[in-house]
Amino acid sequence: MKREIWDHEFRTWQGREDALYSHMMMCRDKSWLAVSRPRLSREEQYAACLHDLTPGVLVDGAGRLLSIELQDWAQHGLYAYRFFEGTFSEKMAFMRSLLEAGREVYVGTIHPLLPFSARYNPQIDRASYSRPNHIFVILGEEAGRYVYFDTSSYKSKAFEAYPNNPELGWISKQTVDPVLQAMFELGYTEWHEEKRSRLNAYADRLLASYRTAYPQAEAQDGLYRGRGAIERLQAYLQSQELDLAAPSWEHPFIEQGDMLNWKITDLATRRLVMAHYLQTQGQSRQAELWQEAGLLWQRLSTRMLYQREKRKYGRCAAYAAILSEILKAEDKICIFLQNCA
Repeated sequence: MKREIWDHEFRTWQGREDALYSHMMMCRDKSWLAVSRPRLSREEQYAACLHDLTPGVLVDGAGRLLSIELQDWAQHGLYAYRFFEGTFSEKMAFMRSLLEAGREVYVGTIHPLLPFSARYNPQIDRASYSRPNHIFVILGEEAGRYVYFDTSSYKSKAFEAYPNNPELGWISKQTVDPVLQAMFELGYTEWHEEKRSRLNAYADRLLASYRTAYPQAEAQDGLYRGRGAIERLQAYLQSQELDLAAPSWEHPFIEQGDMLNWKITDLATRRLVMAHYLQTQGQSRQAELWQEAGLLWQRLSTRMLYQREKRKYGRCAAYAAILSEILKAEDKICIFLQNCA
């Protein structure tokens, strides 16, 4: 990575909000897209950000829902995340070597420990966090400060924009290094430029995988996929014992409602990104189908947020109704793909 990247657009595209960037969900995904954009054509950007589309729901032996399972990273081979293992001093030395080589560094840590975050809380109980919950990117060093990019739109008053690019921040190393010492996952990427030609084939594989997995009704090792997963989610949201204020299945320090909303929003964004990509390929009808499904998942997410704002954490008739519409939309996608096979 050359120094010129510090001057380019990160959140926007040609001076406007970037629809692709805004539809990405995971901070890791958004960070990679923002930093890697100069290396890719617009079509390659879309293809490189596609993810697995098949919903999954994991249940325990009694049939109780444990989690929504999503394959959370594209497997097209254009690039791969690597993580450096070692002591804090070894990580810092390796990070410096990456920055000196002009490469970006993906830093995993705890969001509330970052002074530039609106969620900043230095008194947070770190024992609740077994691993990092947020990634930001350090691009380099200047005047004793780190120049960085963070995907979060929620900035604290302590956020200071880099003078030459307001989309970037900069912060003293003395402020950040103690945060890294508390929790630091050091990531970097390896590129495989020769695999760019496989991006379109990867999109085809995702669609073929969805076409095969969606109709399956039986669970394997407690995992339902496709239509069965959506039906299990529908049953869960209609159950008498539903309590979205309870600790989540995966992370007890996060409410079930927060975790569920995050996963549902991710399902929506994956569909909307696929719709955008298919539109660039001239596949307007299929794009419309994915767009319809994505907007319905968004509606479910919005309804859950609305209910929780009213402090209503139990079942809601609207959840089941929206999921019925989602099933119809996903059925139409599967039928379309089967007819095209």
